Amino acid sequence: RAAALEGGLDAWTAAGLPTESDNHEPPVVNEAPAPEAARGGGRLMAPGAVTCDRNKVTLYSGKVTAFTRTKTKTSITIATDWDTTESTTAKSPRYLVNTEPMKASDWKRVGAGKRANVWICSQPGIATVIDWRPDEKRAVE
Repeated sequence: RAAALEGGLDAWTAAGLPTESDNHEPPVVNEAPAPEAARGGGRLMAPGAVTCDRNKVTLYSGKVTAFTRTKTKTSITIATDWDTTESTTAKSPRYLVNTEPMKASDWKRVGAGKRANVWICSQPGIATVIDWRPDEKRAVE
């Protein structure tokens, strides 16, 4: 089972949900996060499909501006939630939709204009994971 929270990391932290940097203490109610925390001060926890050591993984989270897939490679460009544009090409990425394995019927829901989290591992032999978030909206667009 999975749920989606609209608004990305900003909404996630504002809702008091845990990130990897949390020390697992309950959130303070009715207190606005510090601006730096709202802009990525914590780390978004990777889904179980990301088997990479957390210190060797990079996340690009945002709106997909370009996406191409062939038999041999996938290229994706993202306008990130941190106001950068990032591109990567992967030979055999794993595809998820809202942290669940992607189904053939999901292809019509994803692509340029949709949101995604792309997890890239610097460890050899570990595949890039593209976790599509087709119904998610950024908190401030």
